[in-house]
Amino acid sequence: GYDWGGGVALAAAASERHRALVTHAVAMHPAYTVGRGGAGGELRAVRARTMVLWAKDNAFHSWDKFKPAAAVLRARLGPGMYAEHVVRRESDPGWSQAARARAIVTFLTGVDPLPSAQVVRERPEVAGTAADGSRVVQREGVLLRGHVTECMLAGPDAG
Repeated sequence: GYDWGGGVALAAAASERHRALVTHAVAMHPAYTVGRGGAGGELRAVRARTMVLWAKDNAFHSWDKFKPAAAVLRARLGPGMYAEHVVRRESDPGWSQAARARAIVTFLTGVDPLPSAQVVRERPEVAGTAADGSRVVQREGVLLRGHVTECMLAGPDAG
């Protein structure tokens, strides 16, 4: 969940009554207030795999205020159960919708949907006409992710 929804997910994961219903929680900029138990004391009850996404420069969500809660979750759950996707600025490439979606899918499934070992094996070719009227084959030098097809990708074994 985002903002309030992220806070509700964390509260449900910490709740004695509801935590059995929560197996995974992904919270982006969760609006979560630490309760009476001190610095995230109630979060010590979380058992669900939990991921927190945060852009530190977000004007409405302070990472510095949430950091103690993140530390409690990190200590409670450990590296196999807790993950953070934190960037400095919302303009960073790591905060793009595609980067966040990739991080979430990898966290939830354990499978990276776009392994970094992939390279473009062949560039798209289009028959065209040159300025002098002759026929040419145009190869795209810049590819947008949405235009790349499976057959254009080489796996990690490609040389």
